[in-house]
Amino acid sequence: MNSKLNRRQVLQAGSAILALPWMESLARGQDKAPPKRIINVCTGFGLYGPSFFPAKPGRDYEASEYLQILGDLRNQFTVFSGISHPEIGGDHASESCFLTSAKHPTGPGFRNTVSMDMVASQHVAGATRFPLMTLSTLGGSPLSYTPTGAGIPSLSKPSQIYAKMFLAGSKRDVDKELARLRRGRSMLDRMKERLA
Repeated sequence: MNSKLNRRQVLQAGSAILALPWMESLARGQDKAPPKRIINVCTGFGLYGPSFFPAKPGRDYEASEYLQILGDLRNQFTVFSGISHPEIGGDHASESCFLTSAKHPTGPGFRNTVSMDMVASQHVAGATRFPLMTLSTLGGSPLSYTPTGAGIPSLSKPSQIYAKMFLAGSKRDVDKELARLRRGRSMLDRMKERLA
């Protein structure tokens, strides 16, 4: 059954449809809530703990120096502390285990495991344009891994990231965005205007 009424159907039915009581079956379904997303940030040199972690646990914590900037988003994130991955070590090789917690990354024959973000991306596949997007600084080692432990290459150049996010879609959409870029404007300018 078609649940949408078009203009022609309303005109054909005339006043009879206006006399009928409201029928929930013809109502549009509730819009789905946007899918939840996860952002994982690895800081290779770490953070100064007292400026990041709140002094007291619980929902009513006082925001730390670093978290104050995220004040408007407070109800949309959770801070975890006291988490560690045993048998990984403290050097930079441990970055490869940031989202996998695979043990002994510097040991002979080390093989990584699937990363948490890859598992999470499988739950939003089809609900978001990009189920997984991995970004890094230039020369950064992968943080995301497939179920077989293979590293997922990350995007590190702003031009690559922009192209992936905004130069995709139909040929018409891509051409429009390229024309904007030639005029010295971009999708980011339009977003800035909407947020101002």
